[in-house]
Amino acid sequence: MILRRAIYAATLVLVSIFACSSQPPNPNSARITVTYNNNLVSERNLGWDSFDELNEYMQKPQKKFIVFGARWCGPCKFVRRLVNQMNFKYQIMWIDVDTEWGELLWRQLGVGSVPIMVEADEFDKQVGMYEDAREIVMRLMLVE
Repeated sequence: MILRRAIYAATLVLVSIFACSSQPPNPNSARITVTYNNNLVSERNLGWDSFDELNEYMQKPQKKFIVFGARWCGPCKFVRRLVNQMNFKYQIMWIDVDTEWGELLWRQLGVGSVPIMVEADEFDKQVGMYEDAREIVMRLMLVE
């Protein structure tokens, strides 16, 4: 019994040491671009967006979808996986709340949880805020 507990404890220690990476993934290394006959068909950013990308995105006259999340958040991963499988026609900004500027923007919303999505129209007027993974996915599925 004591030997079994010792083996179990040693296994947990070894798994925790070797299973975790000390470096987070590079957020800019996960961009997928699909072209056909030199025409852009689809572009997806599977990483997190930067402050400069957000500024550029906000200048475009289109519907805007900004999702605040974190790498460690299970529901955030769920939303992201489903949106990537949907072939969503609008660009979505993915903001990591663990970055200094991302946390600042997220705190301005006055909400203490992730994921959260803010939707704005072409004129940058906020038309919705969704605070639950299921609400976010349902809203994105119904966008015309």
